[in-house]
Amino acid sequence: RLARPIAEAAAGTVGSVAYEDENGANRLAAYAPVGVPGAGWAVLVSRPAPTTYAPNRTLLERGLGAVVAAFGVTLLLAIALGEWIARPLRMLTEQARALTRGDFTRRHTPTSGGEVGALSEAFGAMADRLETQVADLESAREENAERAEQLRELHRRTVRLQEDERRRIAAEIHDAVAPLITGALYQTRALQLGDSNGHGSRNGSESRGPRQQIVDGLAAVGDLLARAMSELHDVIFALRPPDLDDLGVVAAIERYVGQIQRSGLNARLEIVGDPPELTPEVRLAIYRIVQEALHNALRHAAADEAVVRFEVTDGVLRVTIRDNGAGFDPNRTSRPSSLGLLSMRERASAIRADFSVESRPGDGTRVVIERRLEPAEATGAAPIAYFPALADPASAPEPTPLWVDQKRG
Repeated sequence: RLARPIAEAAAGTVGSVAYEDENGANRLAAYAPVGVPGAGWAVLVSRPAPTTYAPNRTLLERGLGAVVAAFGVTLLLAIALGEWIARPLRMLTEQARALTRGDFTRRHTPTSGGEVGALSEAFGAMADRLETQVADLESAREENAERAEQLRELHRRTVRLQEDERRRIAAEIHDAVAPLITGALYQTRALQLGDSNGHGSRNGSESRGPRQQIVDGLAAVGDLLARAMSELHDVIFALRPPDLDDLGVVAAIERYVGQIQRSGLNARLEIVGDPPELTPEVRLAIYRIVQEALHNALRHAAADEAVVRFEVTDGVLRVTIRDNGAGFDPNRTSRPSSLGLLSMRERASAIRADFSVESRPGDGTRVVIERRLEPAEATGAAPIAYFPALADPASAPEPTPLWVDQKRG
């Protein structure tokens, strides 16, 4: 086994070889020529392989252990450093999520400087500004709601003052002017009767002519005074219908429907359910809306038929005013009755009622008021029979809504 290494060494070659001895043990031999010219000597050293490799193996194992230990320490340091760096960012993320939920109480105090600390301070300042702005917006919302309620109360007070003034004017007309007209009417009737009784048995055309002219004149004056008295009663009723306070809104609407029929509009009232006992403000608002809607149907829509439907079902009061007039285009804003529509809308809003107007050119107009009754608004009179509507609603085309206001509060 060593013959070849020895021959190579004698030939001047330096090398090593691994082999097995006669006992089968692994050995390692190194050979080199001896540096004596012409001697032909060589040196060969043989040692067991485990003994030869033992120092290198130990060194390798120690190196690998050192590498593993260094890797573990580096990994732990990286984890700790990452946690130290990520912790402020994670807290900022939690604060951002809290802000999205509207929670401005969560704050992160920066524990380090640099970019993360500056970002944390900027984020905290932004949260403070957002909290201030939200508080200001909430305060403004509450202030706006309070002002809106004040405006509604002011509107109600204005309506009450207006109606009180109308009531005062109507009372003055009734107490001051109406007796004078009535007295004049009675006086002309008395003169007419007295002249007829005093001269009825006389003959002669020369005395009959002037007296007849006086009688005819007094009769004409009496007719004029009677018409003036009728018109005066209509004016008093228009200013402040006494039925509204004495008998309720249904009686007042019924009388107004009868009054407007004399103006050429074939109007009628339909009642379904038990008319409730409404507050004075609600009675007045509903009456004025019905009055304005019928006035618009007569003056602006050139309608010849109209129906007022007063319905109470499931605790909801629904008043519908429908006519067969010319209708109008909802896209047009410059209409003669626009101010009247705005007035109806404001009156409905003042009593927290839903208000809608539906119309289409050639298909008439439909005004609807809906209001949920308060518990204190008990029902009053017995149910009144339902009357057929103007036309079958199913046969008419669907009207176009102008607006629908939702009640507040």
